[in-house]
Amino acid sequence: MKKITNFLTVFFISIALGGNSFVVNAQNTPKLQFDQCGYVKYIKFDGKNKTGKWDSPSSPDGFFKGILGTHEQDEFILKNKRERKDDSYIEHYRQFYKGVEVEGGLFIMHFNNWKLTKANGHYVNTAGIDPSPKLTAEDAAKSYADYLQIPASHPLKFLHGIVIAEIEEISAIDTTYNAKLCYKIDLLDSLVKNGETGYIDAHTGKVLKTQRSWYDSSATGTFSTLYSGTKTAITQYYDGVYNLIDSSRNAIINTWDLNNAYYTYYATSAVEFTDNNNDWTSAEHSANHDQMGLDIHWAMQEIYDYFDTEHNLQSFDGNDHMIDAFVHCYLPDGFGGTTKDNAGYSAFASGDEAFFFGDGETIFKPLAALDVVAHEYAHGITHNFTGLTIDNGEQSAMNEGLSDIWGAVVEENVASEKNQWRIGEEVINVSGDNCLRNIQDPESSLANVQMADTYGDATYTSGNFYAKSGIMSHWFYLLAWGGEGVNDNQDSYRVYGLGMDAAAEIVFEGHTGHFASVDTYAEARTAMIDAANAVYCQNSFASLQVANAWYAVGVGNNPSQVTLSGPDLVCSSGASF
Repeated sequence: MKKITNFLTVFFISIALGGNSFVVNAQNTPKLQFDQCGYVKYIKFDGKNKTGKWDSPSSPDGFFKGILGTHEQDEFILKNKRERKDDSYIEHYRQFYKGVEVEGGLFIMHFNNWKLTKANGHYVNTAGIDPSPKLTAEDAAKSYADYLQIPASHPLKFLHGIVIAEIEEISAIDTTYNAKLCYKIDLLDSLVKNGETGYIDAHTGKVLKTQRSWYDSSATGTFSTLYSGTKTAITQYYDGVYNLIDSSRNAIINTWDLNNAYYTYYATSAVEFTDNNNDWTSAEHSANHDQMGLDIHWAMQEIYDYFDTEHNLQSFDGNDHMIDAFVHCYLPDGFGGTTKDNAGYSAFASGDEAFFFGDGETIFKPLAALDVVAHEYAHGITHNFTGLTIDNGEQSAMNEGLSDIWGAVVEENVASEKNQWRIGEEVINVSGDNCLRNIQDPESSLANVQMADTYGDATYTSGNFYAKSGIMSHWFYLLAWGGEGVNDNQDSYRVYGLGMDAAAEIVFEGHTGHFASVDTYAEARTAMIDAANAVYCQNSFASLQVANAWYAVGVGNNPSQVTLSGPDLVCSSGASF
């Protein structure tokens, strides 16, 4: 993408000067969308609180029963409520059927003046489901081991959970989506290092699908950190030594040494990092890259505080989930092997959630830089607040793009001396590369990974989800910083930057309140415009810049730009504009 100018504006204006007008074009976003099974996944009620044949229901239950048409045994349980500054609020609901969690079933409800104004999410049809498994977890684990061709004589260790999951079934003439009662199995055996969770039919033992169980990034003691100089962070004293535990916040933060074990051994192989006098010097902790634990423990506290202070979000789930970070571990390399050249967030079959950071091998130095840690933390937010998956086309790209965005935002807020637009610039270890990914210049030849800057361009079409993630992250760069130029579609654009904080506020609103039903970049555009309208106002200057930034990266039509009409003289003082 060729950019001529970058510019930042900090004005949000609405003026009426005599017969002159300040024009902001309305953004035409849809009011009603359905999913592939015909259920409402996105609905906005207009000023009369009516959309299509539906009036705005008086309660969430009225929406679930009256508009979605849920079954008698379906239950949507309130998991989180977030109040905005204007007294409007958002409620997050997760679907259950006869007490069993329905994976992927979630809705986010928006209220203004105690009236439902918008709902977005996904409903899983649970008709005919028998919620009582016919097999044991051990049976399911054996079935999964057989599927992976693990010898029957080999002892198995595993984590398990039970859910109702929507399974895509493709035939020669049709694609259907059927809910199944499943055991989720994570095999912990040393012979099975595929980093995948198996979904096993709890009635038949059939392996229905596998899915990556991890999200990958690439990548008050006194701490001598690897990447951020001398820092102070909370520790805890017990058993005669100081440990990397912070119990001062509502969420406990614990940084562990996994002793070079595979990441699924987090529950059995981890030990504490310790120091005798709470002065964690490089001389004491540089051996074996132990120093990286100091970076991560400090970073997690800073990240928690940023989201708590700026966005009223307590931990990555909004409910002060314990933050466990594991250092010195092997992760899947994506090719059937293992590597330390990775960092990851994982949501296990057991319900545990945790973060993992490798020591680096060839591509990376120890993966403990602030933006890397923030990137992984954001995957936890995505898992808990959106319907985005990690194995599904544009959803995977948006997932990674959102994590890169928060890596940049946190770095700007916590360590502004660093280059926030270069992701992984401190951990990259490849000669000639100055970062892992470059949000400002996605196709930079100095980045280890070149990303697309225009939807559908050659880089996008030929690249994986990391390449495709540039659409999301570069959209944010333009929204924050502004710019004008011509994209790879030969479309001329101009975006007035809102500044990092305003842009981040919009992204947070969108990320945690509007992405329950998003499958494509086109729908992400709608979600972020809705978010800007919620943070500022309908058809605001800010929402117009959101739309213009999407147009700049090739998503959506040209919304034009603000204009002033009338004579140059706008007041009797003689001032000209």
